[in-house]
Amino acid sequence: MLGTKVIKRGQLFSYQILLVDEDKECTDRLVEVFNEQGADVAVASTGQEALDIIKENPGIQVALMDLKFSDMEGIDLVKQIREAKGESPIAFIAISIFYGIGEQEKALKNGYDHFLPKPFLIDAVINLIQHAIAQQTQPAGV
Repeated sequence: MLGTKVIKRGQLFSYQILLVDEDKECTDRLVEVFNEQGADVAVASTGQEALDIIKENPGIQVALMDLKFSDMEGIDLVKQIREAKGESPIAFIAISIFYGIGEQEKALKNGYDHFLPKPFLIDAVINLIQHAIAQQTQPAGV
């Protein structure tokens, strides 16, 4: 499902990541890789679980999320998390097996910052996380 490649350890050192997906195989593999890379990872399988995690962990910098959960749409979850975090930056990366142009455009127009179709390579998701967090830390206009 998730392709691998030799990657340098520690590329995500001290990053705080929220992973929201109902696909346990996917989340288990990503948690394993992210932990090996030095990241702190919180996992949720529903929108409500994700909201609870955000409230308990305000330092989360990036959320990798599917587009739909059993209890709510991903777009609604993005809005609720942004409201909960206030001015604290967070990047949203959509991860989905449904990656038609319509789904990608809808996600990007409604709060997600990036879109990564499944299946994906591990190095692609690591690079995208690094890029998303770097964008948050750049001064405006750079």
